[in-house]
Amino acid sequence: MLYEFGYHFHILDIFKGLFFILPFCLYLFASCFNSKIFRLLCIVFAVFLTVFFLVMFYVMPISSYIKIKQNIDTGNIYTVEGEVSNFSTPENAYGGHDSESFTINNVNFCYYGTENYGYSKFMCNGGVVTGNGQKLRITYCENPFTGELVICYIEKSE
Repeated sequence: MLYEFGYHFHILDIFKGLFFILPFCLYLFASCFNSKIFRLLCIVFAVFLTVFFLVMFYVMPISSYIKIKQNIDTGNIYTVEGEVSNFSTPENAYGGHDSESFTINNVNFCYYGTENYGYSKFMCNGGVVTGNGQKLRITYCENPFTGELVICYIEKSE
């Protein structure tokens, strides 16, 4: 087994907390208004942003992980086996803007290296998918929220 499904903590996850500074500042800024309506609107918007960031950065990834783990446990997953083709990887993997992608038997996989669950390690960072011609068996499922394919297991194939 080259890769087994799990939840991954990235250093960038620490910086996600910085997004909560904006709603906090907006909440503090609300006290500058004399009008109760503007104060209330600023506070409501600050609460909305806080909830939005919580859902996007913490609730959705954990919820997706749990759903995918349930799919694995119930056998609601797919397997593809064959040679890697159309392998594409960035030269360096900083910032999460580039993606690594490849195809096996007309099934396309793509990841950005910042995912919290499923395989997402770039070749330049020691990933196990190393290029065209590599023979692999990949077990995957669909992310219930985004519809993207999530790699759950990677094994060498003969």
